[in-house]
Amino acid sequence: MLRRRSTSGMNPRMAAIMGVFQILWVYYGLLINSRPVIIWNVIAVLVNFLSVGLYFYFDHKEKALNRAVKQHP
Repeated sequence: MLRRRSTSGMNPRMAAIMGVFQILWVYYGLLINSRPVIIWNVIAVLVNFLSVGLYFYFDHKEKALNRAVKQHP
């Protein structure tokens, strides 16, 4: 996504589902007091939120570009 600067190939709904499961894994890690489970899943949550944030950033830019193209044919 970063290389192409495009949202193609990214499904934000799937990323949201993955984020929920990762947060549940963090909660599970807290319940069993396991640092590796907590740390790696917190990292996964951060990477997931970053990718979703980039998706919305690039989506906004693509829509603005499409509007500009439609206004000035």
